[in-house]
Amino acid sequence: MVSLYCNQFCNRPWQWIVGGWVALILCLTLSSAVYAQETPNTEEGSGYFAPYYGDEDEGEYEITYSGDGAVAASFFCRYRVIADHPHRSRGDVSAHGSWKVRSEDEDGCPLYAEVSARLEAFWCDGGVCTWVLLDEEEERVLRGGGRGKRVTVRRGCTDGVLTGYRNTVRVNPDGWWNFPKTATSITNLPCTPN
Repeated sequence: MVSLYCNQFCNRPWQWIVGGWVALILCLTLSSAVYAQETPNTEEGSGYFAPYYGDEDEGEYEITYSGDGAVAASFFCRYRVIADHPHRSRGDVSAHGSWKVRSEDEDGCPLYAEVSARLEAFWCDGGVCTWVLLDEEEERVLRGGGRGKRVTVRRGCTDGVLTGYRNTVRVNPDGWWNFPKTATSITNLPCTPN
């Protein structure tokens, strides 16, 4: 049995290599498609914004990772991706994305990261509900959070229907080889996106 399996696959290592690359490309394509969903047409009037009553998100996740090769032996960086809760701000719905380094790891972490934030609202149409993109921003951000050290997304809204809003933040520190880390925060607010 083992020899039959090995005869079919062991003599053709290129199949394993090609198969691995195909699987990797497929996974990256699908994850990008999920992150960059197409926004449904909210202008036709058949659907509506709705509150979201799914799982509670914590808003902050602590991420631990190390660098590549020789760098990993001398540097170690632990940081938090921060997706604050969407909130009302001067007639808009606003949210922020940032990252903070643990104090004991400040020497091993880069100063800057590419931070992107997405503000989405919960939209239902024909019994199917999904998140629709309202605003998206990406900037190179200094670690620490607060004014000048975060990405801001916003969208005008008017008092009205209780609507679910989601802030999704991705952080990729400068000079690190791994994939970006993500955090999400969800809040229901009594205003409808413009």
